[in-house]
Amino acid sequence: MKALTPGWRPALAIAAAVGLALGVTACSDPSTQSSSEETDAPTREAQIASLIDSVQFDQALHDSLPASVLDAGQLSVATFSGQPPWVIPNSDPTQFTGVTADLSDAFEKLLGIPLQRNALGTLADIKTGIQAERYDFAMGPVGDDVTSQKTMDFIDWVREHVVFAVPAGNPLGIETLDDTCGVKMAVIAGGSAEKVLEEQATKCTAAGEAVPEVLPFSAQPDAILAVQSGRADAYFSSQALLEYYAQQDGSGLEITGTTEDNGFPDFYQGAVFPKESALTPVMLKAFQSLESSGVYSGILEAWGQPNAVVDRIGENLRTY
Repeated sequence: MKALTPGWRPALAIAAAVGLALGVTACSDPSTQSSSEETDAPTREAQIASLIDSVQFDQALHDSLPASVLDAGQLSVATFSGQPPWVIPNSDPTQFTGVTADLSDAFEKLLGIPLQRNALGTLADIKTGIQAERYDFAMGPVGDDVTSQKTMDFIDWVREHVVFAVPAGNPLGIETLDDTCGVKMAVIAGGSAEKVLEEQATKCTAAGEAVPEVLPFSAQPDAILAVQSGRADAYFSSQALLEYYAQQDGSGLEITGTTEDNGFPDFYQGAVFPKESALTPVMLKAFQSLESSGVYSGILEAWGQPNAVVDRIGENLRTY
């Protein structure tokens, strides 16, 4: 495989210190943490290497890239600085592993053009950067919603479930949205979970109960730490992300609400593009090429996310 541009980690370099990802516990040395991800790394690395090796360069797709991209000689891609298991950073902030990194390696082979990573700290930074067209697209996954679709387009490649991370033992018995009345709830600022809790507040008031106390955070590790330190009673976010944190040694967390839709029926997440970008239909074909070849589903399954595979990758799939 060709050398990658600065900003992407070497292809398939699965970080040995995966516990470094975003400082999951408050006081322990992150480099000593472990999880099931470490145990599975050699097998996963071999599986993904085989999948990416099978990807063939598509000259027609390459030639259909917008002239601005071909002239630049690269795709400028925004991504979260950390969003396990999709984006897992290590001690070098210019390098990372995870589902998004492996899909990006596959796209580089398929399209024959480097992807230049631009790590951004918050969801607001990504959305602002895409709307201002500072980046060609954001790999995400970012939560799709009809309001955002007015100014951006989504290629949805993740079907997500939204659950609760609570202290081990679930002392407040938080299992559904109805259990959040009067509870301190950590969320990512400006995300879909915050909007759902705002709607839930109306239901709590109608039932004569206190509304949820919503605590917005700009970064995932801050929201996790809020639950671990007792400043929040629960963190309301995506199941894949919360399971990753809960599986870290010493996290002191458990996941609840896994049998409910929790205000998110058919919740899709995906890559984000400036509205009506000429790149969007090209990348949709690229995603669908990896989908039809089995590379897309194979990478998600290798990272333990078979339930996140969508029935069919598509554009702006969310309808509410």
